[in-house]
Amino acid sequence: MMPPLQRRYRVMRLPFTKMQGAGNAFVVLDGTRATIQLTPEQLRHLGDRRFGVGADQILAVERSSPPGVDFRCRIFNGASGDKVEHCGNGALKAASRLT
Repeated sequence: MMPPLQRRYRVMRLPFTKMQGAGNAFVVLDGTRATIQLTPEQLRHLGDRRFGVGADQILAVERSSPPGVDFRCRIFNGASGDKVEHCGNGALKAASRLT
């Protein structure tokens, strides 16, 4: 029988980069090679500092569909898993990985 945590969360491998800046922790996910589709529950688990990676915000850098735009970035709150409008400090950290 599987332990309760493994029954609750499907095990997956998801490459990420953890960054810190101005007192905040960010997890940057590379969605340029494969689509990232995480549920709010999975995002909360990833952002959890005790049982996950731990992050204030989770940024998913992905391919963009409009011509002339190299990428897009979706930003999620690490505690709630909700999508947020912007995070300047997190965007700065994500951009530093792209250059």
